[in-house]
Amino acid sequence: MTYVPKKVADNVNVSKRSPLVELLWLLGGGLGLLLLAYFALGMAVDLTVDRMPQAWETKLASQIDFPIEIDPDDPFQEVVEDLLADLVEQVYKPAYDYEVSIAPSNDLNAFALPGGRIIVTRALVTSVQSENELAMVLAHELGHFAHRDHLRGLGRGLAISALSLLLLGGDSNIAQFFMGSLNVANAGFSRKQESAADQYALELLNAHYGHIGGATHFF
Repeated sequence: MTYVPKKVADNVNVSKRSPLVELLWLLGGGLGLLLLAYFALGMAVDLTVDRMPQAWETKLASQIDFPIEIDPDDPFQEVVEDLLADLVEQVYKPAYDYEVSIAPSNDLNAFALPGGRIIVTRALVTSVQSENELAMVLAHELGHFAHRDHLRGLGRGLAISALSLLLLGGDSNIAQFFMGSLNVANAGFSRKQESAADQYALELLNAHYGHIGGATHFF
């Protein structure tokens, strides 16, 4: 009797789908899991920030060395200090002992740091055309403090870095792809923060000046 081998109908080790389709499913699934983990961490950050005592934040700020060059002898330093003090007088129960410093940078920028510290660049200060424009910038940063956006941004930034390092490795090309996608999601979150800070700033300027004329020209 002659043995006639039969063909195997299926092979579980060989996919019937294209390798490209398999790759897209893998990337899509990985991205979906990372986004889910990111938003879960974001919710945890928000809950933590809302409940963090101001004293803890001040202590945290004292432990972080922000590599920012400042110029305490800048000729506009007293101007921004006095303007910030005037605006803070309109804040109901200020949560911080606010301070402002000027960074000798050519970038138009201003940002809030934990502990009540505001940094504005020399390029920004010299570019504004009126006191109202500069007041709008400072009030905008006070809005971030009022909503504790500086802590939310710090926490979400740490979450993105942690996901990259723990799950994919910092130097991985795939990690860069996934983290870029998460940064896009985080940018949407930041736009909401900016809009809320703008609204806070307009209300603060109206309380201080009695109007908001010229405040938004620089923006």
